[in-house]
Amino acid sequence: MKRACKHLRLRVFCSVWSVLFATTVLMYTRSASAEGASKGISLWSTIFIESRLPVLERKLFLYLDSQMRLADGGLSYTQGLFRPAVGYTLPHGFGVYLGYATFFNAQEAGNPFQIEHRIWQQGVWKWKYKPFAIGLYLRSRLEQRFVADQAGLSVRFRQMVRFDWHFHPNSPVGIGIADEFFLTFNEVSWSKSTGFTQNRAVAALFYLFSGGSRLEFAYMNQWFRTSTADQMVHVIMARYFIFI
Repeated sequence: MKRACKHLRLRVFCSVWSVLFATTVLMYTRSASAEGASKGISLWSTIFIESRLPVLERKLFLYLDSQMRLADGGLSYTQGLFRPAVGYTLPHGFGVYLGYATFFNAQEAGNPFQIEHRIWQQGVWKWKYKPFAIGLYLRSRLEQRFVADQAGLSVRFRQMVRFDWHFHPNSPVGIGIADEFFLTFNEVSWSKSTGFTQNRAVAALFYLFSGGSRLEFAYMNQWFRTSTADQMVHVIMARYFIFI
């Protein structure tokens, strides 16, 4: 029975990644050929903190994601965010989150910042296969987005799949490959795009510290649709994950 479960998980993994790979290639081709597509380089820095609470057998935890995003090779500010949540660990590698986020977006002169708020719910699943030093991470997130002084609540779904591989079972160094797509369900006054609106493909090199904290450097190919043209941005990321 255990062997059958392992084979089933591996088959599911291969099927999911085949679909994601095909989707990524399709989106890359579409963005590269789209009329008016623009390219640029952005720098993102992120700190993730997860702190276990001494209740409910330490299954309850607090989560914080804080980011700074710069464009034009790091010369101009584009966005900062603060995304706290409370989470609960379920059996068999599952977990759930409930959070609130604030985004500070740079805008044109005379209106330098536009504040966006989000209420979000998230489910995750983690699976590791130690003999091969590999791991699989699935994250499904639902967001309810609204902007100060603007009418309308935008509902968006995000699905991310990540595959990690350590150079050998006891190595703290490894690589990660991930893909995330965005689906927007409705049109509002401040956001006209609906349907498939964004894709993020990531390749990362990471180092695990004792205690589970992780430092990661990554490249992300970000494709997104605007009201005028598809755009593709190259993003260099530094991310630090702290587990307490």
